[in-house]
Amino acid sequence: MPVRSKWQSLPTEAINPSSLAIDKLQPDDIVELMINEDRKMLAAVQREKERIAVGIEMIATALRKDGRIMFVGAGTSGRLGVIDAAECPPTFLTSPEQVQGIISGGYEAMQRSIEFFDRFVKNVGS
Repeated sequence: MPVRSKWQSLPTEAINPSSLAIDKLQPDDIVELMINEDRKMLAAVQREKERIAVGIEMIATALRKDGRIMFVGAGTSGRLGVIDAAECPPTFLTSPEQVQGIISGGYEAMQRSIEFFDRFVKNVGS
């Protein structure tokens, strides 16, 4: 039996029903769908702006005390975390040690998607 994560129930980890048929849409309809989904995201950020500001202050306080930011993830979120960490030194003048990205699977997983690799190989071999 597969192990379930407590995070799997989060809406951010679910398939978006609005985009299930995105491959069947015309290009202008795809753009419209993306714009509509972005509006939902902006509204959610607007609703949480006070909490986001508190989080920013907590991070800034920790960094002032020689703290670090660690982006840790697997799959796409891990790759994006590594990219975000790599962008902090040139964008925010942090040291590479101050903000770091760690991806499950290491260098290979950063260079090439390996999620579900074992299932893919089994299906191709069938």
